[in-house]
Amino acid sequence: MEHLARDLGTPKVGYTARNDAHTHSTFEFVRPHETVKNWTKLFTVVATRVDVARTQKETRATIQRLREALAHSHAEVSAYDVREQTPPVAYFKYVIRGEINVGVVFSPLPSIVTVQQVAAHQAGVITAGDVRRIKALVGYPG
Repeated sequence: MEHLARDLGTPKVGYTARNDAHTHSTFEFVRPHETVKNWTKLFTVVATRVDVARTQKETRATIQRLREALAHSHAEVSAYDVREQTPPVAYFKYVIRGEINVGVVFSPLPSIVTVQQVAAHQAGVITAGDVRRIKALVGYPG
């Protein structure tokens, strides 16, 4: 996660949180001189620990919940590609209230489901290389 954050140009940890049971964690990374309250590029990882036997089912459920949340919030979704193979993965790109988001939903390890995405407030901040790097997390071609 830290390596990817550096690759995306957001090496500074701006925010971390987890619940008391350590089953849900959020990490936000920003550019070196930015904060999570004043950023131009933000890399976010939301990780959820699940029972190993439920990893694929929970990954699919996370993919569906995100899709529903985007529809409910009237996001302008330009990509939402779901691969139902084993393991299931999704690649997405959307704009909501002027914020551009590109990311993936997948399970990097048994018992962990993540949403990893990079966001920007204006076009051109998220580069083609950033998109290739995000897609590479789940084996999508660049």
